[in-house]
Amino acid sequence: MLVFLVSDVGTMLGVCIAGAGIAQVMEIGVEQVMRDGLLEGLFPDWSDERFAVCALSLPAPSSWES
Repeated sequence: MLVFLVSDVGTMLGVCIAGAGIAQVMEIGVEQVMRDGLLEGLFPDWSDERFAVCALSLPAPSSWES
């Protein structure tokens, strides 16, 4: 199984529209692409929008090894 994680909504929607994945997105951000038939809802009875919050802290680039 390949898992593709993105932090950019535009990239995520592009991947989904291309047919290469599924995503849980907020309705307010995909209304037009849904109307245009580019995306479809997979679980219409599951209307609860819940999102995990993840944080990642990396060291400053100057401390990275070459």
